[in-house]
Amino acid sequence: MEELEKLLIEEIEAKIETTFSYQFHEKNFFDREKFQLLIANVNKIANYYISNGRTENYKKIAAGIIDRFEYILCCFYWHLAPNDLCSIINYNDIKDEISDYCYKMRELTDKLIL
Repeated sequence: MEELEKLLIEEIEAKIETTFSYQFHEKNFFDREKFQLLIANVNKIANYYISNGRTENYKKIAAGIIDRFEYILCCFYWHLAPNDLCSIINYNDIKDEISDYCYKMRELTDKLIL
């Protein structure tokens, strides 16, 4: 589980160029495959916490993932706001999937914190 927690902390910190969070924040690019991997990893860690209890990294990971998810949701909104500079460069490619992404993030947030 340590490796999975390490990967999630890297996503939260968004300092490594190959992470979904870095590409989304710094490059304004929503990488579907990396997002699906992030979702799968959050699901795995939530299942682990449910089955085995929380680790010492739980608070950092839970707060960080919730913050990342909130940021993604805000970016979807900001992209459409006429007076905002936020722009997702491949928005047209993902726009039909956004409601599914939002649902998955909300579902996992519940699972992670309950």
